[in-house]
Amino acid sequence: MTLTLDRITKTFDNGVAALQETSLTLAPGEFVSFVGPSGCGKSTLLRIVAGLTAPSTGRVDWGAGMEPPDLAFVFQEPALMPWATVADNLGLPLRLAGRPRHQVRSAIADALRLVGLEGFRQAYPRQLSGGMKMRVSIARALVTDPQVLLMDEPFGALDDITRTQLNEDLLTLWGEQGWTVLFVTHNLYEAVLLSGRVMVMSPRPGRITADIVIDSPQPRSPSFCNSPAYTAYCQQVATALGAAMAEGASRAVLSP
Repeated sequence: MTLTLDRITKTFDNGVAALQETSLTLAPGEFVSFVGPSGCGKSTLLRIVAGLTAPSTGRVDWGAGMEPPDLAFVFQEPALMPWATVADNLGLPLRLAGRPRHQVRSAIADALRLVGLEGFRQAYPRQLSGGMKMRVSIARALVTDPQVLLMDEPFGALDDITRTQLNEDLLTLWGEQGWTVLFVTHNLYEAVLLSGRVMVMSPRPGRITADIVIDSPQPRSPSFCNSPAYTAYCQQVATALGAAMAEGASRAVLSP
């Protein structure tokens, strides 16, 4: 189903204006990234799509007469229960939904296979590396078999080697599963590698100032990062981001 964000604004109770007149349409199966300065409303936008917070004005539309699809949210921190095994962490959303035990076991096994952690079912979070914890967090999202995957800087705290591997794994999974993905990142190079479209956002109150189509076959291999096309797209996003920052600075100077 098509996702439409129609003139979304968000002002918090303390008066902070996070989003201004933000509109966007995503087709099923698109991978879209959002880049912009800290505090520009990227995470707020994802939370509005997820239904975790309501917009001040505007609406989220999944199509005429359509209910919101199954969503999964992956946050920057894995937020795993430290006292629970990997399997118990993965099974929590299914148990809360009242799924039968045999379905829970099967879904856990499938999710662990997808993220390459079949041998860590009985491990505890303290026994895992940062990258492995993030894989568990992704598996916990996948265990519900979502149609839409929302990812809020999931790899931001990881080292470059681990981040590169997880980017490759995410592209492979997206190619296999066909989710619609909304991905927040501060890393424009990551955004260009992963996405079909990169949304550049202005400083707060955030709005989309550029919608850049990355017109290269997907899902992409790491060799794409060595291509002239990749370099050109990165430069295009950097230029758009610089223009958005300059506009934001000008707006701040003109504000009373």
